[in-house]
Amino acid sequence: MSHRHPLEDLADYQLDEVMAYDTPMTDINMISMYNRFLQERKIYKPRKRLKLLTAILVAVLAVALVSIASAGLIQNLFYNLFGGTVQLEQRDYSEIGESATDQGFQMDVLYAVRDGWNLYLLVNLTDIEQERLSDDLSAIGFVEGISINPGENSASMSGFGVYLLEYDESRRTATLGVHATGNFENEEAVFTLSGFSCGKVLVDYDAPEIDLYSMVNNTQPDFIPFSLDRVDLGGVALSGSGVMFNDIESILALDVINVTIPGFENDSVTNIAYKDGLLHVQISHGYAGHDVFEIIELRHKETGEILPPLYRLRYGINRIDDPELWNTPPNFHTETVYELENLESLKDYILHTEGRYYENEYVGRWQVRFTAPPETTSVDLHVTQPLNANGKNIDIKRVTVTPISVTIVLGETIFDDFDVAVIYENGERIVLTPNGMFGYENGEQEWNFRNAFLFQQISSVEIGGMMFAFPRD
Repeated sequence: MSHRHPLEDLADYQLDEVMAYDTPMTDINMISMYNRFLQERKIYKPRKRLKLLTAILVAVLAVALVSIASAGLIQNLFYNLFGGTVQLEQRDYSEIGESATDQGFQMDVLYAVRDGWNLYLLVNLTDIEQERLSDDLSAIGFVEGISINPGENSASMSGFGVYLLEYDESRRTATLGVHATGNFENEEAVFTLSGFSCGKVLVDYDAPEIDLYSMVNNTQPDFIPFSLDRVDLGGVALSGSGVMFNDIESILALDVINVTIPGFENDSVTNIAYKDGLLHVQISHGYAGHDVFEIIELRHKETGEILPPLYRLRYGINRIDDPELWNTPPNFHTETVYELENLESLKDYILHTEGRYYENEYVGRWQVRFTAPPETTSVDLHVTQPLNANGKNIDIKRVTVTPISVTIVLGETIFDDFDVAVIYENGERIVLTPNGMFGYENGEQEWNFRNAFLFQQISSVEIGGMMFAFPRD
Protein backbone atom coordinates (compact mmCIF):
# COMPACT_ATOMS: atom_id res chain seq x y z
CA MET A 1 0.00 0.00 0.00
CA SER A 2 1.44 3.37 -0.96
CA HIS A 3 1.10 6.38 1.35
CA ARG A 4 1.68 9.46 -0.76
CA HIS A 5 1.86 12.97 0.66
CA PRO A 6 -0.65 15.37 -0.99
CA LEU A 7 2.18 17.71 -2.01
CA GLU A 8 3.60 14.95 -4.19
CA ASP A 9 0.60 15.26 -6.50
CA LEU A 10 0.99 19.00 -7.13
CA ALA A 11 1.81 20.16 -10.63
CA ASP A 12 5.26 21.67 -11.19
CA TYR A 13 3.97 25.25 -11.24
CA GLN A 14 1.96 24.62 -8.04
CA LEU A 15 4.99 23.19 -6.27
CA ASP A 16 7.05 26.22 -7.35
CA GLU A 17 4.45 28.53 -5.82
CA VAL A 18 4.54 26.62 -2.52
CA MET A 19 8.34 26.59 -2.34
CA ALA A 20 8.48 30.35 -3.03
CA TYR A 21 7.05 31.06 0.43
CA ASP A 22 10.32 31.04 2.35
CA THR A 23 9.52 34.02 4.61
CA PRO A 24 8.39 33.54 8.25
CA MET A 25 4.67 33.35 8.94
CA THR A 26 3.16 36.46 10.54
CA ASP A 27 0.64 36.46 13.37
CA ILE A 28 -2.04 37.52 10.88
CA ASN A 29 -1.24 34.48 8.72
CA MET A 30 -1.48 32.20 11.74
CA ILE A 31 -4.83 33.61 12.86
CA SER A 32 -6.23 33.19 9.36
CA MET A 33 -5.08 29.57 9.20
CA TYR A 34 -6.40 28.80 12.66
CA ASN A 35 -9.82 30.28 11.82
CA ARG A 36 -10.00 28.09 8.74
CA PHE A 37 -9.53 24.99 10.88
CA LEU A 38 -12.41 26.14 13.07
CA GLN A 39 -14.78 26.57 10.15
CA GLU A 40 -17.11 23.83 8.89
CA ARG A 41 -15.62 22.65 5.65
CA LYS A 42 -16.42 19.87 3.19
CA ILE A 43 -13.52 17.55 3.76
CA TYR A 44 -13.14 14.03 2.44
CA LYS A 45 -13.42 11.62 5.39
CA PRO A 46 -10.92 8.77 5.14
CA ARG A 47 -11.78 5.20 6.02
CA LYS A 48 -11.30 4.01 9.59
CA ARG A 49 -7.93 2.40 8.95
CA LEU A 50 -6.52 5.84 8.22
CA LYS A 51 -7.62 7.43 11.51
CA LEU A 52 -4.26 6.84 13.13
CA LEU A 53 -2.44 8.35 10.17
CA THR A 54 -4.78 11.35 10.27
CA ALA A 55 -4.20 11.83 14.00
CA ILE A 56 -0.45 11.73 13.46
CA LEU A 57 -0.62 14.29 10.64
CA VAL A 58 -2.81 16.61 12.73
CA ALA A 59 -0.42 16.34 15.68
CA VAL A 60 2.59 17.13 13.46
CA LEU A 61 0.75 20.09 11.91
CA ALA A 62 -0.22 21.42 15.35
CA VAL A 63 3.39 21.31 16.52
CA ALA A 64 4.49 23.07 13.33
CA LEU A 65 1.86 25.78 13.72
CA VAL A 66 2.87 26.43 17.33
CA SER A 67 6.52 26.61 16.31
CA ILE A 68 5.77 29.07 13.47
CA ALA A 69 3.53 31.18 15.72
CA SER A 70 6.24 31.32 18.37
CA ALA A 71 8.79 32.43 15.77
CA GLY A 72 6.36 35.10 14.54
CA LEU A 73 5.87 36.39 18.08
CA ILE A 74 9.62 36.62 18.63
CA GLN A 75 10.12 38.52 15.37
CA ASN A 76 7.32 40.95 16.30
CA LEU A 77 9.00 41.64 19.63
CA PHE A 78 12.32 42.27 17.91
CA TYR A 79 10.53 44.54 15.43
CA ASN A 80 9.28 46.65 18.35
CA LEU A 81 12.77 46.72 19.84
CA PHE A 82 14.86 47.49 16.75
CA GLY A 83 12.38 48.83 14.19
CA GLY A 84 12.75 48.08 10.50
CA THR A 85 12.20 44.59 9.09
CA VAL A 86 13.60 41.95 11.42
CA GLN A 87 14.52 38.41 10.48
CA LEU A 88 16.89 37.31 13.23
CA GLU A 89 18.00 33.72 12.95
CA GLN A 90 17.71 31.57 16.05
CA ARG A 91 21.49 31.60 16.42
CA ASP A 92 21.37 35.40 16.79
CA TYR A 93 19.47 35.45 20.08
CA SER A 94 19.27 33.45 23.28
CA GLU A 95 16.18 32.42 25.19
CA ILE A 96 16.57 33.34 28.86
CA GLY A 97 13.32 32.20 30.46
CA GLU A 98 14.08 33.47 33.98
CA SER A 99 11.51 35.16 36.25
CA ALA A 100 11.25 37.21 39.44
CA THR A 101 8.12 38.19 41.39
CA ASP A 102 7.55 40.99 43.89
CA GLN A 103 4.42 42.80 45.11
CA GLY A 104 2.20 40.84 42.72
CA PHE A 105 4.24 41.78 39.63
CA GLN A 106 6.06 39.07 37.70
CA MET A 107 9.06 39.96 35.54
CA ASP A 108 10.02 37.48 32.81
CA VAL A 109 13.29 38.00 30.94
CA LEU A 110 12.45 36.41 27.59
CA TYR A 111 15.32 36.84 25.13
CA ALA A 112 18.75 38.42 24.88
CA VAL A 113 20.72 39.70 21.88
CA ARG A 114 24.38 40.75 22.01
CA ASP A 115 25.56 42.91 19.15
CA GLY A 116 29.16 43.95 19.75
CA TRP A 117 29.15 46.16 22.84
CA ASN A 118 25.37 46.38 22.86
CA LEU A 119 23.20 44.05 24.90
CA TYR A 120 19.43 43.97 24.34
CA LEU A 121 16.83 42.22 26.48
CA LEU A 122 13.14 41.58 25.85
CA VAL A 123 11.28 41.58 29.17
CA ASN A 124 7.64 41.02 30.12
CA LEU A 125 6.20 42.65 33.24
CA THR A 126 2.83 41.21 34.27
CA ASP A 127 0.43 42.23 37.03
CA ILE A 128 -0.67 38.81 38.28
CA GLU A 129 -3.00 40.15 40.98
CA GLN A 130 -4.72 43.37 39.89
CA GLU A 131 -4.88 45.88 37.01
CA ARG A 132 -2.24 48.41 38.02
CA LEU A 133 -0.16 48.66 34.82
CA SER A 134 -0.93 51.04 31.94
CA ASP A 135 0.28 52.01 28.48
CA ASP A 136 2.20 55.02 29.86
CA LEU A 137 4.46 52.88 32.06
CA SER A 138 7.94 54.23 32.68
CA ALA A 139 10.58 51.93 34.20
CA ILE A 140 14.15 52.09 35.44
CA GLY A 141 16.69 49.29 35.70
CA PHE A 142 20.26 48.28 35.02
CA VAL A 143 22.44 45.40 33.85
CA GLU A 144 25.67 44.44 35.59
CA GLY A 145 28.32 42.03 34.34
CA ILE A 146 29.71 39.37 36.66
CA SER A 147 33.06 37.83 35.77
CA ILE A 148 32.84 34.09 35.20
CA ASN A 149 36.54 33.70 35.89
CA PRO A 150 37.53 35.28 39.25
CA GLY A 151 40.53 37.55 39.05
CA GLU A 152 39.80 38.67 35.50
CA ASN A 153 38.59 42.16 34.68
CA SER A 154 34.83 42.19 34.40
CA ALA A 155 33.61 45.03 32.24
CA SER A 156 30.20 45.86 33.62
CA MET A 157 27.38 46.50 31.20
CA SER A 158 25.17 49.05 32.80
CA GLY A 159 22.62 51.63 31.85
CA PHE A 160 19.11 52.88 32.37
CA GLY A 161 17.90 52.16 28.84
CA VAL A 162 14.56 50.58 29.78
CA TYR A 163 11.60 51.55 27.62
CA LEU A 164 8.07 50.36 26.96
CA LEU A 165 7.57 48.49 23.67
CA GLU A 166 3.91 47.57 23.99
CA TYR A 167 1.19 47.03 26.57
CA ASP A 168 -1.41 44.25 26.34
CA GLU A 169 -4.33 45.23 28.55
CA SER A 170 -6.04 41.85 28.17
CA ARG A 171 -3.00 40.06 29.61
CA ARG A 172 -2.07 42.93 31.97
CA THR A 173 1.42 42.66 30.52
CA ALA A 174 3.93 45.33 29.51
CA THR A 175 6.75 44.31 27.18
CA LEU A 176 9.96 46.21 27.87
CA GLY A 177 13.12 46.66 25.85
CA VAL A 178 16.41 46.96 27.72
CA HIS A 179 19.62 48.35 26.23
CA ALA A 180 22.97 48.27 28.01
CA THR A 181 26.50 48.76 26.72
CA GLY A 182 29.93 47.40 27.60
CA ASN A 183 32.36 44.56 26.94
CA PHE A 184 30.23 41.57 27.78
CA GLU A 185 32.05 38.67 26.16
CA ASN A 186 32.10 35.44 28.20
CA GLU A 187 30.21 37.02 31.07
CA GLU A 188 27.30 36.29 33.33
CA ALA A 189 25.02 39.18 34.14
CA VAL A 190 22.26 40.38 36.42
CA PHE A 191 19.34 42.48 35.23
CA THR A 192 17.60 44.44 37.98
CA LEU A 193 14.32 46.28 37.53
CA SER A 194 14.35 48.86 40.32
CA GLY A 195 10.94 50.42 39.89
CA PHE A 196 8.30 51.69 37.50
CA SER A 197 5.60 54.34 37.30
CA CYS A 198 2.06 54.36 35.87
CA GLY A 199 -0.66 56.93 35.46
CA LYS A 200 1.24 59.82 33.88
CA VAL A 201 -0.17 63.31 34.43
CA LEU A 202 0.98 66.14 32.16
CA VAL A 203 0.94 69.66 33.56
CA ASP A 204 0.85 72.88 31.52
CA TYR A 205 -0.89 75.49 33.65
CA ASP A 206 -1.04 79.27 34.05
CA ALA A 207 -1.65 80.29 37.66
CA PRO A 208 -2.77 83.95 37.80
CA GLU A 209 -4.15 83.25 41.28
CA ILE A 210 -0.56 83.18 42.58
CA ASP A 211 0.43 86.81 43.24
CA LEU A 212 4.21 86.66 43.15
CA TYR A 213 4.55 90.43 43.65
CA SER A 214 2.61 90.33 46.91
CA MET A 215 4.48 87.23 48.03
CA VAL A 216 7.82 89.03 47.64
CA ASN A 217 6.60 92.11 49.54
CA ASN A 218 5.18 89.98 52.35
CA THR A 219 8.24 87.75 52.78
CA GLN A 220 11.33 88.91 54.62
CA PRO A 221 14.43 88.18 52.49
CA ASP A 222 16.29 85.30 54.12
CA PHE A 223 19.45 83.90 52.54
CA ILE A 224 22.03 81.38 53.74
CA PRO A 225 25.59 80.84 52.48
CA PHE A 226 25.98 78.37 49.64
CA SER A 227 28.87 75.95 49.31
CA LEU A 228 29.32 72.62 47.57
CA ASP A 229 30.80 71.36 50.86
CA ARG A 230 27.54 71.82 52.78
CA VAL A 231 26.50 68.31 53.73
CA ASP A 232 22.99 69.40 54.70
CA LEU A 233 22.24 70.34 51.08
CA GLY A 234 22.85 66.81 49.81
CA GLY A 235 23.17 66.44 46.04
CA VAL A 236 23.45 69.64 44.02
CA ALA A 237 22.69 70.26 40.33
CA LEU A 238 22.99 73.47 38.32
CA SER A 239 21.55 74.44 34.94
CA GLY A 240 22.01 77.79 33.28
CA SER A 241 24.01 79.54 30.61
CA GLY A 242 27.37 80.83 31.78
CA VAL A 243 26.72 80.38 35.52
CA MET A 244 29.10 78.21 37.55
CA PHE A 245 28.83 76.89 41.09
CA ASN A 246 31.58 79.30 42.14
CA ASP A 247 29.43 82.22 40.99
CA ILE A 248 26.73 81.42 43.58
CA GLU A 249 27.42 82.79 47.07
CA SER A 250 24.04 82.33 48.75
CA ILE A 251 20.69 80.60 48.41
CA LEU A 252 17.28 81.12 49.96
CA ALA A 253 16.74 79.74 53.45
CA LEU A 254 14.72 76.53 53.35
CA ASP A 255 10.96 76.35 53.88
CA VAL A 256 10.18 79.87 55.08
CA ILE A 257 6.70 79.91 53.50
CA ASN A 258 4.36 77.24 52.10
CA VAL A 259 2.19 78.11 49.07
CA THR A 260 0.77 75.22 47.04
CA ILE A 261 1.64 75.30 43.33
CA PRO A 262 -1.39 74.83 41.02
CA GLY A 263 -0.97 71.77 38.81
CA PHE A 264 1.56 70.28 41.20
CA GLU A 265 -0.45 70.11 44.40
CA ASN A 266 2.33 68.18 46.18
CA ASP A 267 4.81 70.98 45.44
CA SER A 268 5.05 74.31 47.23
CA VAL A 269 6.71 77.68 46.91
CA THR A 270 8.79 77.65 50.08
CA ASN A 271 10.65 80.96 49.78
CA ILE A 272 10.88 83.99 47.50
CA ALA A 273 12.97 87.16 47.49
CA TYR A 274 14.18 89.99 45.24
CA LYS A 275 17.77 91.11 45.73
CA ASP A 276 20.28 93.00 43.57
CA GLY A 277 18.15 92.80 40.42
CA LEU A 278 17.52 89.07 40.82
CA LEU A 279 14.25 87.32 41.68
CA HIS A 280 14.78 84.08 43.60
CA VAL A 281 11.92 81.55 43.75
CA GLN A 282 12.36 78.36 45.76
CA ILE A 283 10.06 75.35 45.44
CA SER A 284 9.96 72.12 47.45
CA HIS A 285 9.31 68.94 45.45
CA GLY A 286 6.68 66.55 46.74
CA TYR A 287 6.49 63.96 43.95
CA ALA A 288 8.42 60.69 44.10
CA GLY A 289 9.69 58.77 41.10
CA HIS A 290 12.45 58.63 38.52
CA ASP A 291 10.54 60.22 35.61
CA VAL A 292 9.15 63.30 37.33
CA PHE A 293 9.74 66.67 35.68
CA GLU A 294 8.58 69.89 37.34
CA ILE A 295 9.47 73.49 36.60
CA ILE A 296 7.98 76.90 37.27
CA GLU A 297 8.26 79.71 34.75
CA LEU A 298 7.33 83.37 34.40
CA ARG A 299 4.99 84.06 31.47
CA HIS A 300 4.34 87.64 30.29
CA LYS A 301 0.65 88.48 30.68
CA GLU A 302 0.35 90.28 27.34
CA THR A 303 2.84 88.66 24.98
CA GLY A 304 2.73 85.14 26.45
CA GLU A 305 6.51 84.89 26.20
CA ILE A 306 8.42 82.90 28.81
CA LEU A 307 11.13 84.79 30.70
CA PRO A 308 14.24 82.58 30.55
CA PRO A 309 15.85 82.08 33.96
CA LEU A 310 19.42 83.05 34.70
CA TYR A 311 19.92 79.64 36.31
CA ARG A 312 18.23 76.85 38.23
CA LEU A 313 19.91 75.29 41.25
CA ARG A 314 18.66 72.05 42.78
CA TYR A 315 19.78 70.99 46.21
CA GLY A 316 18.76 68.11 48.41
CA ILE A 317 18.79 64.33 48.31
CA ASN A 318 19.44 62.91 44.87
CA ARG A 319 16.45 60.56 44.63
CA ILE A 320 17.00 59.59 40.98
CA ASP A 321 20.25 57.72 41.70
CA ASP A 322 18.96 56.07 44.88
CA PRO A 323 15.78 54.05 44.19
CA GLU A 324 15.56 53.07 47.87
CA LEU A 325 14.51 56.66 48.58
CA TRP A 326 11.60 56.65 46.11
CA ASN A 327 9.13 55.56 48.79
CA THR A 328 10.23 58.26 51.23
CA PRO A 329 8.99 61.87 51.17
CA PRO A 330 11.06 63.94 48.73
CA ASN A 331 13.60 66.22 50.33
CA PHE A 332 14.99 68.54 47.73
CA HIS A 333 14.36 72.03 46.46
CA THR A 334 14.86 73.92 43.23
CA GLU A 335 15.75 77.60 43.28
CA THR A 336 15.03 79.44 40.02
CA VAL A 337 16.64 82.84 39.54
CA TYR A 338 15.45 85.53 37.09
CA GLU A 339 16.96 88.85 36.06
CA LEU A 340 14.49 91.75 36.60
CA GLU A 341 15.36 95.43 36.29
CA ASN A 342 13.02 96.26 39.15
CA LEU A 343 10.45 94.54 41.34
CA GLU A 344 7.55 96.45 39.72
CA SER A 345 8.13 94.60 36.43
CA LEU A 346 7.12 91.39 38.21
CA LYS A 347 3.51 92.59 37.97
CA ASP A 348 3.67 91.92 34.22
CA TYR A 349 4.20 88.19 34.74
CA ILE A 350 2.14 85.23 35.93
CA LEU A 351 3.36 81.94 37.31
CA HIS A 352 3.37 79.08 34.79
CA THR A 353 3.91 75.44 35.76
CA GLU A 354 4.95 72.70 33.37
CA GLY A 355 6.05 69.08 33.62
CA ARG A 356 4.79 65.61 34.44
CA TYR A 357 4.35 63.25 37.35
CA TYR A 358 2.89 59.79 37.93
CA GLU A 359 0.00 58.90 40.17
CA ASN A 360 1.40 55.46 41.02
CA GLU A 361 4.97 54.45 41.86
CA TYR A 362 6.15 50.88 42.47
CA VAL A 363 9.58 50.27 43.94
CA GLY A 364 11.09 46.83 44.37
CA ARG A 365 13.87 44.53 43.30
CA TRP A 366 12.97 42.32 40.37
CA GLN A 367 16.27 40.61 39.62
CA VAL A 368 17.31 37.87 37.18
CA ARG A 369 20.73 36.34 36.55
CA PHE A 370 21.60 35.02 33.09
CA THR A 371 24.52 34.09 30.85
CA ALA A 372 25.44 36.57 28.15
CA PRO A 373 24.47 35.30 24.69
CA PRO A 374 27.01 34.87 21.89
CA GLU A 375 27.36 37.73 19.44
CA THR A 376 25.02 38.04 16.48
CA THR A 377 26.11 37.04 13.00
CA SER A 378 28.49 39.65 11.61
CA VAL A 379 30.30 40.41 8.36
CA ASP A 380 33.31 42.72 7.95
CA LEU A 381 33.37 44.58 4.64
CA HIS A 382 36.51 44.93 2.55
CA VAL A 383 37.18 48.68 2.58
CA THR A 384 39.72 50.17 0.19
CA GLN A 385 38.81 53.88 0.08
CA PRO A 386 38.95 56.63 2.71
CA LEU A 387 35.99 58.72 3.82
CA ASN A 388 36.08 62.33 2.64
CA ALA A 389 34.97 64.47 5.61
CA ASN A 390 35.74 68.02 6.68
CA GLY A 391 37.68 68.51 3.45
CA LYS A 392 40.14 65.70 4.08
CA ASN A 393 40.40 61.94 3.73
CA ILE A 394 39.75 59.86 6.85
CA ASP A 395 40.84 56.22 6.93
CA ILE A 396 38.02 53.72 7.47
CA LYS A 397 39.50 51.08 9.77
CA ARG A 398 36.54 48.72 9.95
CA VAL A 399 32.94 48.31 8.75
CA THR A 400 30.96 45.56 10.49
CA VAL A 401 27.39 44.64 9.50
CA THR A 402 25.04 42.53 11.62
CA PRO A 403 21.30 41.84 11.29
CA ILE A 404 20.60 44.84 13.55
CA SER A 405 23.46 47.32 13.13
CA VAL A 406 26.27 48.81 11.11
CA THR A 407 29.47 49.78 12.95
CA ILE A 408 32.07 52.03 11.33
CA VAL A 409 35.48 52.68 12.91
CA LEU A 410 37.35 55.75 11.61
CA GLY A 411 41.05 56.50 11.92
CA GLU A 412 40.40 59.83 13.65
CA THR A 413 37.64 61.82 15.29
CA ILE A 414 35.14 63.82 13.26
CA PHE A 415 32.02 65.66 14.41
CA ASP A 416 30.01 66.00 11.20
CA ASP A 417 27.51 63.34 10.16
CA PHE A 418 28.13 61.43 6.96
CA ASP A 419 25.65 59.53 4.80
CA VAL A 420 25.32 55.79 5.47
CA ALA A 421 22.85 53.44 3.79
CA VAL A 422 22.29 49.72 3.31
CA ILE A 423 21.39 48.60 -0.23
CA TYR A 424 19.31 45.47 -0.86
CA GLU A 425 19.64 43.22 -3.89
CA ASN A 426 16.37 44.62 -5.29
CA GLY A 427 17.82 48.16 -5.19
CA GLU A 428 15.98 49.32 -2.06
CA ARG A 429 18.04 51.84 -0.08
CA ILE A 430 17.78 51.97 3.73
CA VAL A 431 19.16 55.29 5.02
CA LEU A 432 20.69 55.00 8.50
CA THR A 433 20.86 57.48 11.38
CA PRO A 434 23.67 57.23 13.96
CA ASN A 435 22.54 56.29 17.45
CA GLY A 436 25.91 56.55 19.17
CA MET A 437 29.61 57.24 18.78
CA PHE A 438 32.65 57.18 21.04
CA GLY A 439 36.39 57.54 20.78
CA TYR A 440 39.27 55.20 21.56
CA GLU A 441 42.50 56.12 23.35
CA ASN A 442 44.44 55.68 20.11
CA GLY A 443 42.39 58.45 18.49
CA GLU A 444 40.07 56.22 16.49
CA GLN A 445 36.33 56.82 16.57
CA GLU A 446 33.45 54.33 16.39
CA TRP A 447 30.05 55.17 14.91
CA ASN A 448 27.11 52.86 15.53
CA PHE A 449 23.96 52.77 13.40
CA ARG A 450 21.22 50.59 14.90
CA ASN A 451 18.61 49.31 12.46
CA ALA A 452 17.13 45.95 11.57
CA PHE A 453 17.92 44.51 8.16
CA LEU A 454 16.98 41.64 5.90
CA PHE A 455 20.50 40.36 6.36
CA GLN A 456 20.44 37.79 3.55
CA GLN A 457 19.28 40.42 1.03
CA ILE A 458 22.03 43.03 1.60
CA SER A 459 24.13 43.65 -1.51
CA SER A 460 26.25 46.62 -0.41
CA VAL A 461 26.75 49.40 2.11
CA GLU A 462 27.07 53.04 1.08
CA ILE A 463 29.36 55.28 3.17
CA GLY A 464 29.83 58.90 2.22
CA GLY A 465 28.78 58.22 -1.36
CA MET A 466 31.09 55.19 -1.75
CA MET A 467 29.74 51.68 -2.31
CA PHE A 468 31.26 48.68 -0.54
CA ALA A 469 30.14 45.21 -1.61
CA PHE A 470 28.58 42.83 0.91
CA PRO A 471 30.56 39.58 0.72
CA ARG A 472 28.80 36.24 0.26
CA ASP A 473 30.13 32.79 1.09
